[in-house]
Amino acid sequence: MNIDIENMTSCNGNKVANQFVISTGDGVRVFRSYTSNIARIDADGNVILDSKYWDYSATTSKYRNLFLGNDTATCRRLIKSGVYKLDDLNNRELDHEELDHENTLDRLNKVDLGDLCVHCGNSTAFGSGRFVNRYPVFGLKRGHGIEYTGYCCYECELAFESERGDF
Repeated sequence: MNIDIENMTSCNGNKVANQFVISTGDGVRVFRSYTSNIARIDADGNVILDSKYWDYSATTSKYRNLFLGNDTATCRRLIKSGVYKLDDLNNRELDHEELDHENTLDRLNKVDLGDLCVHCGNSTAFGSGRFVNRYPVFGLKRGHGIEYTGYCCYECELAFESERGDF
């Protein structure tokens, strides 16, 4: 697997420190600011933004906009409409030394949602009202090729059981 890491280029044509585009041989592109993954575009053009860092600072927004080819207002609109997805893209710290390993693409395609339900995105953390009836989920694959780890809440399990007729 071929992985290329390039500094982003400013409007003046200069390389920008700490702002990177990571490209894989299979068409996945990731925008990374310092040590945080900010945005990911898969081979089909689907955009996933990091739920915590996508709008972290003016500098992050500036280069995210350059990477995506739009502005912050457009990003907000596309998130709200569901075109852009929000997820945790930073479940593991990837440094330049780790990027040389063959399993880098595998790690870029795995997202640990922590206490969030892998189906509906609601919190299952202690105090949420969903903690007691949650159960762990490992390796749930969705249409855009990302493997999710987290929890399933009771409401989503009930919906799944009713679809299957397990009631």
